[in-house]
Amino acid sequence: MDWDGERRWYDRLWVRAVTAVAFLAAMYAALWFWLGFNFAGFAGGSGAAVVGLWQKRTFRRQLAQETGIRPRQIPVIARRLRKGHVPADPAARHAMTVLLRRQRKAARSGLRWLPWLDGFYLVLGTIYLTAGVTGFGVFCLMIAVLLAAAWAAHRRTTRRLDRAEAQLIPPSTPPATTGPAYGS
Repeated sequence: MDWDGERRWYDRLWVRAVTAVAFLAAMYAALWFWLGFNFAGFAGGSGAAVVGLWQKRTFRRQLAQETGIRPRQIPVIARRLRKGHVPADPAARHAMTVLLRRQRKAARSGLRWLPWLDGFYLVLGTIYLTAGVTGFGVFCLMIAVLLAAAWAAHRRTTRRLDRAEAQLIPPSTPPATTGPAYGS
């Protein structure tokens, strides 16, 4: 498997860190302009982004240690899993199977909370709009719409994981019902 040829520049964690901080800066600048948020929100969001990237790095190292491949190769495996390309290399297949199981577990746990969060933001946005706080009400309704879209996208993710699992794990052969052991 060509690991280095499939590695992309955006797989590096520092690229993701710079992107996350730039996105947070743009988001908080817009929120500050429209709603008057202060710098503490940007600092808290940046801290959350750093913690998220640290967790991503830890996840890569744990998965690499569990499967016997390098942490740099995890994004390549994840990309091939998303595209449905199953490698012939046994180590890469094992890593892809472990990653598939982890993604399926994360998808199941996330699905449990999406309807509740969607309903919460929908009710909260409605309350704020009726109270006359239009900025925050519209913001909460936008979050509700995004959560509804994520809920709908979950079905697509589940179908993709099902297809990848069908390619990775061959179906077991059914037990024989005819033959010398059964008298025919």
